[in-house]
Amino acid sequence: MDNATEKICPKCQTANPIAANFCRHCGCEFQPEKVIKNKKDKPHTDALQEKIISLQDKIRDYDIREQFWQQKARTWFEKETQYKDKQVEMQRKIEKLERQLVDIEKKKTEPEKEKKIPSPQKKYSFKKLLIYTCIFIIGVLSHKCSCAGSNKQIEDNSQEIVPHKADLPTQKESYVPTDFVLVPGGTLSYEGNYCEGYKKHKAEMDSFYICKFELTQGEYKRVIGTLSKENCMWLIVNSWYYEKGPEYSEVRGDSIPVRGNYRLFAEYCNARSKQEGFDGFYKIDGKSVTINPEGNGYRLITPYEWIFAAYGGNLNQQEKYLGGKTLSEVAWHYGNSGSKPHPVGLKKPNVIGLYDLQGNAPELLQGDDKHRCYGSMCGQYNVSNWNYSQAYDPTYIWWLNKGGDEKEWTYGTRIAFIPKTIKNENLKIQYDYYE
Repeated sequence: MDNATEKICPKCQTANPIAANFCRHCGCEFQPEKVIKNKKDKPHTDALQEKIISLQDKIRDYDIREQFWQQKARTWFEKETQYKDKQVEMQRKIEKLERQLVDIEKKKTEPEKEKKIPSPQKKYSFKKLLIYTCIFIIGVLSHKCSCAGSNKQIEDNSQEIVPHKADLPTQKESYVPTDFVLVPGGTLSYEGNYCEGYKKHKAEMDSFYICKFELTQGEYKRVIGTLSKENCMWLIVNSWYYEKGPEYSEVRGDSIPVRGNYRLFAEYCNARSKQEGFDGFYKIDGKSVTINPEGNGYRLITPYEWIFAAYGGNLNQQEKYLGGKTLSEVAWHYGNSGSKPHPVGLKKPNVIGLYDLQGNAPELLQGDDKHRCYGSMCGQYNVSNWNYSQAYDPTYIWWLNKGGDEKEWTYGTRIAFIPKTIKNENLKIQYDYYE
């Protein structure tokens, strides 16, 4: 019994049998540690315990560092977005002033018979206006150069320049937003998923522009002017209750995807189209939303456009993970999202530079004659590569009964841009959905 393992009572320090749950002398219940009377093994046990503690400290240190660099990445992305917005704003100012100068030069070169002889006062005012205009252009150009070379954060300009439609005759033909990617037209051909019996799909696609990022809360507020609480409420994973319905949590941030429904996203597209001098696509009458296939400007993406862009257009890279070798490289998902959406653009993009196609926010898509709109199940912050193939398969497109207006569904979106310079009849293509 010298080398036997015994339990020591923490109260009276009396040795007890190994199977005892209380002290046989004082009756104290205890969960004693095992004490080995042979002291030779204790130093070895202590050394292992110290190694375990050291490794645990290192793991905690790595977790803290990872959180720090993730926060840094979000900050850098937000600064980059602010710089881009400021550059676009400066470019609009310059283009407007250049158009004014062109109009002035045209008036100067008109035939004399069509001109009225200006009075001395009008002649003096014209020269003065020309001088002031030139000085202002020089000032704008110098300010833009200084902004490009500075590493300081640019302050937000509360007065957004909204060009009038009549002021944009040339911009309307050639203007393309900086964060949009051209997807040249071609043939989309793919095999559908398990739910539709691997049906063959084929469609001839016209060219279109698609945004690199999911529509963010900051961009939505910039165009609409306000951001409601509902735009920031996201579904809590596994929170479905028959009595209460689903539960939501508020996730705010200018780079976080915005939540909405078909009508809200149509209003955003119309407002942005009008601000930038385009006709728009949607006619909104209360809760009724109809779309004009012959429109131009901004609209939602059709299911075939979404799948075509996800595979890289004519590059047709039908990869399991769009842009990476693992799901975590390209997506915020069940294992790394913390059950909420994250700032856009922090994961790897696909082959043509589109971010967050898999994971993060599920995206609402434009409907057709059969259904008001569709939704991509590929993008969700609670999908995983072991329980749902929708986590990585872009062909999982679901139709929505009420066009994304149901409160139990939570959707973001990604916007398409159609200028007048390209022919696009993709809205006329009927999506071959499995019923």
